[in-house]
Amino acid sequence: MNATTKPLILVCVVLATCATSSVRADFTFGEPVDLRTVVPELDGTADGVSCLSFDGLEMYIDSQRPGGYGDWDFWVLRRPSEDADWGPPENLGVPINSPKEDSSFSISADGLSAYFSSNRLGGYGSFDIYIVTRPTTTDPWGSPVNVGSQINGSAADTAPSVSPDGLELHFVSWRTGGYGDGDIYVARRETTTDLWGKPANPSR
Repeated sequence: MNATTKPLILVCVVLATCATSSVRADFTFGEPVDLRTVVPELDGTADGVSCLSFDGLEMYIDSQRPGGYGDWDFWVLRRPSEDADWGPPENLGVPINSPKEDSSFSISADGLSAYFSSNRLGGYGSFDIYIVTRPTTTDPWGSPVNVGSQINGSAADTAPSVSPDGLELHFVSWRTGGYGDGDIYVARRETTTDLWGKPANPSR
């Protein structure tokens, strides 16, 4: 998969950060269920699930469904409680969506900030990572801000995922110095008000 390839299946990805060197799973997963049987509003060929909010009340998707602003757009489905049905997808609109590809939404634990990747004009490379914020979880998202040259470079930087404590940002980059095609990198910071440190390849 290259920086612009999109999966045609509905996928939820969970990033787990462990404090120990060994991991043990004391549980068993059930049988996979086609998400469209639970959320019939989703389109199996046009939609990809980026993330759920930590309270379980918002589902963010990347979509090429009609009614968007360009290539891949962000849409959100909402529900009033975790046992309620999901509402219809709503396009997040501009300026968060652009005429270019906007994908891989990753929301913070408090629901007030989110990271995503885009090849919109004005970046450092073919794909850059951006951040959006909002004052409360009921407010609309503000204007995207490029996270800067400490994270983004001339190569594609995509698929950001912020840790629940907000102190680690994992992403995929095609920068030189990796092991192959796109490698996973992590940037860290001491507090959520600090700037991100220099990204490191965890295997180096």
